[in-house]
Amino acid sequence: MISFNETMQTLNYPVVTLGQNSPFTDFTATGGQWTRGVYVNDTWTGTADLTGAPSGQYTMKIIAADGGPNAMQFSVGPFGGNQIDSTGGTSGVYTPALT
Repeated sequence: MISFNETMQTLNYPVVTLGQNSPFTDFTATGGQWTRGVYVNDTWTGTADLTGAPSGQYTMKIIAADGGPNAMQFSVGPFGGNQIDSTGGTSGVYTPALT
């Protein structure tokens, strides 16, 4: 789940990728849906198939657009305590701050 602090464009899902090394595109989140947290369409939930992902720290790259003309790109990580592990570990919720 990715929570933004404003209404986001919903015509296209955000592009969300993960990887251990730049450009952080080893795995891609797909599908998903927009919901309301604080603002209309400010929370996106999608899934990524991490089958075969080696244990370790990952950086998430997020490309999204707000309800206005702004296109934004974030690189988040490494996840520190929210590492992916081969035994089925989970990652937490990331909340990017938009300005």
